[in-house]
Amino acid sequence: MAGGGALNNLFPGYKDKIWMKLPYQLRVHLIKSWNKDFEKNIYKAKLKNNKIKNLNYYILDRFKPSDSYKNSHTDYKRQICRGTLEEGCDFFLPDKKRQDRLKNHLEPYTEEENEERKKYKYLNLKYYILFALGFSIIHNSMQARPVAWCMDAEPPHTPHYPFWFKSMFHSHDIPSVRRGFEVYRQICATCHSMEQLQFRSLVNEVYPEKRVKQIAASYDIEDGPDDKGEMFTRPGILTDSFPKPYPNEEAARYANGGAAPPDLSVITTARHNGPDYIFSLLTCYRDPPEGVVLRPGLYYNTYFAGGSISMPPPLQDDMIEYEDGTPCNVSQMAKDVVNFLTWAAEPTHDERKLTGLKLVSGAFVAMVLMTVWQRFFWTIYATRRIDFGKIKYL
Repeated sequence: MAGGGALNNLFPGYKDKIWMKLPYQLRVHLIKSWNKDFEKNIYKAKLKNNKIKNLNYYILDRFKPSDSYKNSHTDYKRQICRGTLEEGCDFFLPDKKRQDRLKNHLEPYTEEENEERKKYKYLNLKYYILFALGFSIIHNSMQARPVAWCMDAEPPHTPHYPFWFKSMFHSHDIPSVRRGFEVYRQICATCHSMEQLQFRSLVNEVYPEKRVKQIAASYDIEDGPDDKGEMFTRPGILTDSFPKPYPNEEAARYANGGAAPPDLSVITTARHNGPDYIFSLLTCYRDPPEGVVLRPGLYYNTYFAGGSISMPPPLQDDMIEYEDGTPCNVSQMAKDVVNFLTWAAEPTHDERKLTGLKLVSGAFVAMVLMTVWQRFFWTIYATRRIDFGKIKYL
């Protein structure tokens, strides 16, 4: 008796030992009963096969088509018409010419084959050109926007400016981010806070660590309480957040005519088309149109909701001097501060794009490999034909 499993590993041949311990008459009886069951199953199988043979010979074979009508290439069609093809699935092979082409697919095309291929080539090209023209016409018609009138409740849509970081293959423009931080520190920080940004975020991203420590130390940070329970001021360190220009919101409203300046930590992601909106807001201060009267302390801005804004035009030409000597005008300062605010709102922007490019590149290579594998591995199955007939048993 064959043994196996964990018990056989612990006690090799234990089944044979148990079998030999049984009485001789019992072993003979068991062997005879097993042989009798085996012969009975064989006899039942023979009876079943004989019944199927008799059924085929006396009944089903009478409806069998004559051999004179048989054709190895077209017989399955006649079987379908007569109803003698019980079930199956047909995969039609190409004609003789295409079969030869599949066998010799590495050989160059003949002139006749090239002429035939040109028909389908130019036909498909014509459809592609017509589809592209139709799609471009529909797209342009959908992109057309109506004229923005002064009485419209919503401000006009901001233009789409070609910022460098908008492309999926581009990162932040760090020199522009550095200049934008200078604009924020010298102009914007007098009214706007950035509570969610710490000085340490600038280290090795915008400035070296030594320079960032100098910038942080130039601010007086309120800290405490000390041992006496009193608040005190100290020079800023890298772990401090950017200081707020006002102690609370009420003081900010009082100093700005009742309007509290918003926090700029995530302003580019909090506004629709944030970078374009901020740039348009900073550069599109205009005189109010005819018939529009503004209250004292308000200014007209084309892209601000309602048209009237409490913030005066913050940027003017040659307002500051850049450390790298870049010409300082309104559009340059607006562009730089938008780059800085976008970097502050999305510090993982560059890493996210790099990871996405790696994943897309890997997926593209995998798609090419899978396409080649599917084309050459499954061709034989996709071009074969299978015919099913009556089932016969031996």
